[in-house]
Amino acid sequence: MSFELALKEIEKSFTADDGIEMQIRPLEAGDEKALLGFFKNLPQPELMFFKHRVTDSEVIKAWCENIEL
Repeated sequence: MSFELALKEIEKSFTADDGIEMQIRPLEAGDEKALLGFFKNLPQPELMFFKHRVTDSEVIKAWCENIEL
């Protein structure tokens, strides 16, 4: 099985109990804006559990530009 095919098998979609639809998949380069928005919407107390400054756009940009597969 190719690596790309294996990554596709990781992708999952489901609906939470509250009706919110979610998709789980590997990070892609185009996810920068959405990922930053996700982290910026987390409650401030939750942010202390992250090693990196996840609300810093430069941190998220670096992650999306340097995806290690």
